[in-house]
Amino acid sequence: MKYLNRHFQIINPARDHVSLIDLVLVPDDFYTIVNAPQPGFVFTWCDFEKGVFKEKINPEQIKPKKTYTERYDEVDTLRRTLYIQQVDPLIAEGTIKAAQGQHEVSAQFIQQALALRKKIQDEHPWPSLPQESAYGME
Repeated sequence: MKYLNRHFQIINPARDHVSLIDLVLVPDDFYTIVNAPQPGFVFTWCDFEKGVFKEKINPEQIKPKKTYTERYDEVDTLRRTLYIQQVDPLIAEGTIKAAQGQHEVSAQFIQQALALRKKIQDEHPWPSLPQESAYGME
């Protein structure tokens, strides 16, 4: 005989320090272990003697689909963070060099900042607009 938890894993109660209430005692020839729930599913009912089970989607695994506004805000926040961390220091240094009369060095800093800004925009594009259905906006 062996103990199984609700995920059909073999458990040793003495070693794993779990309550017997959470386990099911099954014969050693019990082969429903290969029928563990599919990823993202949990068993709602199981007949161990017949090896029959019923699954449902695990509500903890369901992630709501992000809206266009949420995806846009994520990209916007990421871009702003990268601009502040990487682009703004180059622009500030270029402005300081220009104020000191070092216009060639200033132009180099500004060009680096613009190139980095373009790279950030290319690596983190805006999300595509949602498709309109025949009945209006989805």
